[in-house]
Amino acid sequence: MKRSLREFLATRAENLAFIHLTRRNDLVVNRVASPDAGVDFLVTVTRDGVPTGRMFGVQVRAREGSVARAADLEAFIEPVQAGSVADATIPFCVFVFTMSDDRGYFRWLKEPAVGARRKPVLRAASGIGWSDLDRDALDRIVDAVDSWYEAQQHPQAA
Repeated sequence: MKRSLREFLATRAENLAFIHLTRRNDLVVNRVASPDAGVDFLVTVTRDGVPTGRMFGVQVRAREGSVARAADLEAFIEPVQAGSVADATIPFCVFVFTMSDDRGYFRWLKEPAVGARRKPVLRAASGIGWSDLDRDALDRIVDAVDSWYEAQQHPQAA
C-alpha cells in the first residue's frame, strides 16, 4: 500500500510532537486513535509518577518547507484550526512542525488562564499568536495547565 506524502508528513509531525512532549518525564502522552477526533494527543501531567488527572489536548500539523519566524504560520494554519475544538473543556494547543528543518511551533486553541478571584478560564484562540516550541515553551504550557487546574480545585471564595 502506497502512502501519500500528506500522510507521511502527518506521521512525521506526530512523531516529532511525541519526542518533544516526552522530554518532560512528568507527562504521559496518549495518542488518540481516530484521525477525525480533532485531537492527536491527550497529555496527562503526573506528580511523582502518579497521574494527576490534569490533562491537555494537542493537535499536530505538518507544514512543508520552513518559515522565517513563528508569526509567519498565522496565514497558513489559523483558518483550519480555530473551530475544531470550540467546545473543548480542557486546555488545548496545536503544534506545527516545519518539515524542512523539523522546527516546532505552538499556539493555544483553548488557553488556560486564571481570572479574577482565581476563576479558571479557557480563552478562545483569537488574538493568541504562535511561539517557538522548545523546552521552555513546553514548561510554560505545563505550568499554565497546572495553574488552571489548581484554580479549579482552590478557587477564591466570593
